[in-house]
Parts: sequence; structure tokens; C-alpha cells
Amino acid sequence: MRKDNRGLTLIELIVMVAIGTIFSGVILTFAAGAVRNYRHTSGGAQAQIEMQDALDQLESLAMNANLSMYYTKGENTTTDPGEKIEMDSDMESPLNQTKTLFIGSEDESTEDGQPVYAVIIWDADSNKLTLSTQGPGSGTGRASMGTSEILAENITQFSADIHHAADRHTVLFKLVTKVNGRENKKTETVTLRNDIVIAAPGAE
Repeated sequence: MRKDNRGLTLIELIVMVAIGTIFSGVILTFAAGAVRNYRHTSGGAQAQIEMQDALDQLESLAMNANLSMYYTKGENTTTDPGEKIEMDSDMESPLNQTKTLFIGSEDESTEDGQPVYAVIIWDADSNKLTLSTQGPGSGTGRASMGTSEILAENITQFSADIHHAADRHTVLFKLVTKVNGRENKKTETVTLRNDIVIAAPGAE
């Protein structure tokens, strides 16, 4: 019996190349989709972690405050606190503008209990939430200010309610973040440990 050693015909070779191309396209499409899904999930998870970390820091600052709180429009300092937000809250109708929250405490490490203020600023343009420390200021010029740190990025909205900080010892914070088209919202209720007043820095 004679063996057929002719090999593949041109048509068979073309068919095999076409099939290989189709399978390669399917695999590449699947791989690209998997990478996109991973990035989407990973980015969203990281944003949620940052948001929760920021809320934890806000909770700690508020919980341990023993002097005052003040919630204002714009980016402000203790020497120029700015315009107070009406009713000390914008939880129901968040203001789409930069906002500053002052949280004051007496520094027990000093003899006269010098006030120190945690200054939380949400920048509506950069969507960054930052924290710095300032002294009471002298009424003119810029207050002494510590290094500013970023609490969280991609924060599309920051809202607070300090209306019942003095009488019920509770405040609320809300953060909204949006990454890869996915929006996440989280609200935190904080119970204060100490008596405080709602007043501008230096006016307690």
C-alpha cells in the first residue's frame, strides 16, 4: 500500500489559519474584558477603602473633640472662618461647593489648654478631602498651619450635619465617591464623648 505524502493543500492551510485567527481573537477579547473588569473592581474597592479610612479619621476627630465645631462655605482658616452653613447641615441638600469643617479641642499637653483645630476641607474642584491642624489665629493674617494631608481622593461630595452636636452629642458625615463610573455612598453617625459648642474658632 502506498502512503500519501502530499501534505496539506493550500485550501486546508487557509482554513487552519482562519480558524486559528478566530480563536486568537476570541481569547484576546476575553483577556481584555477580564483586565477591564479587574481594573474596575480593583479601583472601586480601593476607593471604598479610602472612603472608609477617611470616615474613620473624621469619626475619631469628632468623637474626641472637647471644644467646638463650625461648618462653613469655601476654603477657610481659623483667622477667617468664612460664612457659616445654614442650620449647620447640608445633608439633605448638599452644597456643591468647597466646604470647611473646624473641629476644636483644648490641647491638654499645654498649661493653659491652648485650642487646636482640625481643619477638614473638601475641594469641589479637585474632589480631594484634606486635613490640617491650625492654631486659634490672632484675628489677622493666616493661622499657624500644620502639614496638610489628603484623607481621600475622588470624593465627589462631602456633607456634614453638626446641628445636634451640642444638645444631642451626635454628628453625621457623608461621603460620595465615583470611580470608573461607579458611585459609592456612605454615611457615618458619630456619638461625641465630650460637651462642645457650635462656634467659630476663637469665639467659643
